[in-house]
Amino acid sequence: MKKILIFIFCFAFIGITSFATIRFSDVADSYWGAEVIYKLADAGVINGYDDGTYKPLKSVTYGEFIKLVMATFLPADFESQGVDVDFDHWAASYVKLAEIYGIVEEGTITLDNINNYISRIEMARIVSMADMILNSSDFDNSKELVFTDIFSVVGKDRTLLQHAYSSGLILGNPNGTFRPNAEMNRAEAATIIDRLAN
Repeated sequence: MKKILIFIFCFAFIGITSFATIRFSDVADSYWGAEVIYKLADAGVINGYDDGTYKPLKSVTYGEFIKLVMATFLPADFESQGVDVDFDHWAASYVKLAEIYGIVEEGTITLDNINNYISRIEMARIVSMADMILNSSDFDNSKELVFTDIFSVVGKDRTLLQHAYSSGLILGNPNGTFRPNAEMNRAEAATIIDRLAN
């Protein structure tokens, strides 16, 4: 496997944008995630669909979420630098870079599961690793996990969930749950990516 060197950049685009240039027909200004969605869309981190929608409630796949994480930190032309991939998929180069940086374990995201919807606990695992590696953040366990539905979350997943919660990457739900096995939607993904970038 060819080793590559990619310079990581935190783009200044993550500042607040007063006037969005991209608009989605299904994301009203009053929608809870509108500000973040439009900020990331203007920055080119997230995209809408050809019909002019964003589909904020649509579930996110592994490939989509890993692309969002890596695109937040990588230069726009990184794909032209050449990345040897293990399978043919539009997100394969993002997955390979996530493996190289240690954000996901090598071989865990394959052609067989890259289009599967990502669960909230899997999202917490990836975003925590990205925070510690790409943001050079120290492991944070300053807050006790208070979620009422995480009894099945153990080992490394629980440790990484604690980092994500302690560092403010995830907040959970108003009713005190985390819903670790639930799918994550596109509005939630945009919010997580915005927190990771900041």
